[in-house]
Amino acid sequence: MPQDLIVNGHGGNDPGRDAVDATIAAASRTVLLHEAPALQAQTDAAYDKSLHAMPDDDARMRGVNIGVRAAEDVLAKHTDDLGNPEPYRPTTTPGV
Repeated sequence: MPQDLIVNGHGGNDPGRDAVDATIAAASRTVLLHEAPALQAQTDAAYDKSLHAMPDDDARMRGVNIGVRAAEDVLAKHTDDLGNPEPYRPTTTPGV
């Protein structure tokens, strides 16, 4: 095993595991870019690092496609989770 690349706690060539890792990476990236667009450079760097550790094959591409679709689906279903919260109004006296 020392000659194998170890990624996310596993090593060797396992297309099924690579597809799962690609799915997780793509879903995470999609959500992070939606929720924290200011961190796009860091998010993309981590995403690229994750993908480069996997073979560029059909399993990875399927995983990426599934991850993006899953994240977009979840984000679409949760567009109004917070509703219309009232603005914060600090109290200036006890009991008010």
